[in-house]
Amino acid sequence: MKLLVADLDGTLLNKEKKITPGVKRAIERWREAGHAFVISTGRLYPSAAYYRDELAMQPELVCCSGAVIYRGDDVLAEHAMEPLLAERLWHVCERRGVYAQYYSYNHLIANQDGDFMKGYRHSNSVRPLSRQVQLEVREHFRVEEPIHKLSFVTWDPEEAKQILADMNPLQDVHVFRSLEHLYDIISDESSKGISAKFLKKKLGAAKLYGIGDNENDVDLLQLADHSACMASAPEGVQPAADVIVPDAQEDGVAVYIDAILQGYY
Repeated sequence: MKLLVADLDGTLLNKEKKITPGVKRAIERWREAGHAFVISTGRLYPSAAYYRDELAMQPELVCCSGAVIYRGDDVLAEHAMEPLLAERLWHVCERRGVYAQYYSYNHLIANQDGDFMKGYRHSNSVRPLSRQVQLEVREHFRVEEPIHKLSFVTWDPEEAKQILADMNPLQDVHVFRSLEHLYDIISDESSKGISAKFLKKKLGAAKLYGIGDNENDVDLLQLADHSACMASAPEGVQPAADVIVPDAQEDGVAVYIDAILQGYY
């Protein structure tokens, strides 16, 4: 049995946030061949599980860029972060008027309302209750739950560097972008690559394949036995993969699956 671990946004999902019929058929061929397919995403569980349900996949799911691994609704493994780090980010972003958030299981907690919150509310409006992210804006920082991922939003790379510098010391964490303007921080005990290796052993897979398109996919691409990167991925991401495949709009995941099934990789 082989295991294919796939990123969600920009990889499985096209620009309309849809999984194309061609990709769905390829995943079905993969499963019919006796192989496992797992989504690995920066998203929270309800948002990711919505697409797992659509594909009628096996129960495993990787969320928060590897910080939480699920089987069904149950947590298989997780790595939370120090609350003090979240508090530093909160106060640094508050001074700059920058949007910040943290993820915990089904919950997204933000320091202000904004486009991200509006986007989540729109997604919630078209999904069943069990697949809706629980949203909260907290005017004053407090922690009542484990923190699995921190994020902040800025379109200015220099501002991002300054925010991270103001948070020092930044120890025992991974920092990366999951979108051009979205900067994420997770424990260095977790990542998409680490979680994929965990699942390879847990599921008894003979070979691990990975496919992604952004900075938070790099170690998945590097740690997999073979990996593919979408053609639109940033230049710094592409060298981590063994092959480049077409973008999600052109069924890149299907292209990769069929190449594996045909024995090319």
